[in-house]
Amino acid sequence: MDGCRGGFVLDRLRVVAVVGRRSRASASVSILRGGRSFEAMEDGEGAVDAVSRAVATALGIDARIKNLRTGGTRGGRGEVWVSVECEGGARTGYCASADFVEAVARAYLEALDVLVAAKPAGDVGEARTK
Repeated sequence: MDGCRGGFVLDRLRVVAVVGRRSRASASVSILRGGRSFEAMEDGEGAVDAVSRAVATALGIDARIKNLRTGGTRGGRGEVWVSVECEGGARTGYCASADFVEAVARAYLEALDVLVAAKPAGDVGEARTK
């Protein structure tokens, strides 16, 4: 996808959100990296929370979004910057997409890609590899 970079590839993202007095969301992800697939499904308080939990679970890492910033549009796509803390490091990822939740997921993966680059390949998502 144009406007998104990184070694992790978001192969599939499915989000179901219920908004109301008791808002909840559920997300499932499939992430590719180096010929391996990482998958997970998680619930959250909203779509972004559910997606970030699913990505962290799929990759088997302790990461969280610290800041999320949106910008104007670029060619009909909204811009998103996500600041992530992961196992003592911090990084910001970027993505532009027509879909906000997809942009957040891809920007999150871009930041995580840099943060986990120093880890041996077997240390990322070992329990979730398909």
